[in-house]
Amino acid sequence: MESNKSGWNVFLIVLLAGVLLSTLSYFSSSSWRWQTPPEGSKQEYTYDQTSPADNQPEESESKPPWVIDQPAPPFAPVKSCYGVGETVEADGLSFTLRNASVSQYNEKDLVVLDFFIEDISNEHAWISWASFDAFVDDWAVDEEIPIFVPGLSIDQLLSADLTPGKRTQGIVAYKLNKGWKVLELQYLFYSDGQKKIVFCVTPDDVK
Repeated sequence: MESNKSGWNVFLIVLLAGVLLSTLSYFSSSSWRWQTPPEGSKQEYTYDQTSPADNQPEESESKPPWVIDQPAPPFAPVKSCYGVGETVEADGLSFTLRNASVSQYNEKDLVVLDFFIEDISNEHAWISWASFDAFVDDWAVDEEIPIFVPGLSIDQLLSADLTPGKRTQGIVAYKLNKGWKVLELQYLFYSDGQKKIVFCVTPDDVK
């Protein structure tokens, strides 16, 4: 009988300890807040069932003061048109219109533009005279293929497949009517067909 009583006592002690630990764990996950009662009433505790984490202020999404947002670099410099001797960097390429010359061809002005281009990106780039759209006084004009023009060679035509750091040079030529005022060249990039840089040449620029 004594051994049975002893066993029951141990069981009750373990049971009570388990209940006590569960109660403490439950209350530790909640918070008690003291609220000031109206004048003349008894003071009492009000139980808040929200967890302590819920009562913490929201973390600010502001960045530390040492983090400075850098503006995204523009696709190309602000200038809308570049001339002879100027260099522009755009879409990983560096363009320089080195020279512009004019000669007489079939009673028209044959304007030859000499370009120097460097791949300054980490990817290869295909360069072609066919990527230029040309306009003379706002009218579209086609390129002249050097093989059909006396004094020019097909090897001079602007065309190359550049790897990073490589360079090329070449020409594009246009046959213009006498009295032209502005030759505008728009170089279209293959990335999306919308990005472009523009070069402008006037009779005063050609030699």
